[in-house]
Amino acid sequence: MVFSNEDYVKEFMYRTKYNYYKMCCLTDSERNEVEGKIEKWRNYEVPEIGEEEEAPDAYVEEYEIILERDAKSRKCLEDLKLQKPQYFNNGRINYFEVTQLVNSLVGLLILPQQRYFKKINNDILKECRIFNTLTKSMCKNLDQIIDSTENTFLNMPTYINTFNKDSPTDVLRSMRNAISHNHVMLYPECDGVSPSIQSVVFEDCSTRAAKKLNFLNHVGSILKCNNKDVIEILKKDGFFRLAIPVDMLEPFLFELCDAFETIM
Repeated sequence: MVFSNEDYVKEFMYRTKYNYYKMCCLTDSERNEVEGKIEKWRNYEVPEIGEEEEAPDAYVEEYEIILERDAKSRKCLEDLKLQKPQYFNNGRINYFEVTQLVNSLVGLLILPQQRYFKKINNDILKECRIFNTLTKSMCKNLDQIIDSTENTFLNMPTYINTFNKDSPTDVLRSMRNAISHNHVMLYPECDGVSPSIQSVVFEDCSTRAAKKLNFLNHVGSILKCNNKDVIEILKKDGFFRLAIPVDMLEPFLFELCDAFETIM
């Protein structure tokens, strides 16, 4: 994940940690159940000869580890809440949903080996409603979104693809490339504040364009380089940009999960 602002990095890490510790906490009923099982195995009596032998000490240790993890998680949550009390004063924060969805989506796109993505063919992806909604209106010509007087980009459409290959599987490939080459962004990224995230943006350009522009390890949006020469290279050699609105993150993620399940 690419953030150019240090405060934003800290914020994302904060929310990731909060989500994890929140997940590790037991509910009151779960904790009572675990404590009851510990009490049961501590009072366990050795069975009569011929009855099945159990291992009470191992069970007690297992459940004690669960309680220790719960206690540690609760302590970490309280420390996190003290760092940013403004999030919790109204009692409405349960977890940071967008942060969790972004982490899951990036993981799903990057962790499976390439051979699994090759099995997800165009026919499978064409059944994905959200995927097709996002990629239905494609901008093929960068001139359509360039202010010719300033040589700068105007408001971006959801989907831009000037590559010759633009099938659904090509879209997934470009999204994986975006992650590999540090071209994934949360929009907007604001200085010194925690903005309301509107979309997750994936950008990719051809290897030839990347070498010309030294973008293989570039941090941030390719389109931040508002330069006529850059624009001409991207128009000629290929450019990809897909912005997924936050309200489509969840269905997009689970459609992709379903696509993987069909090939397993």
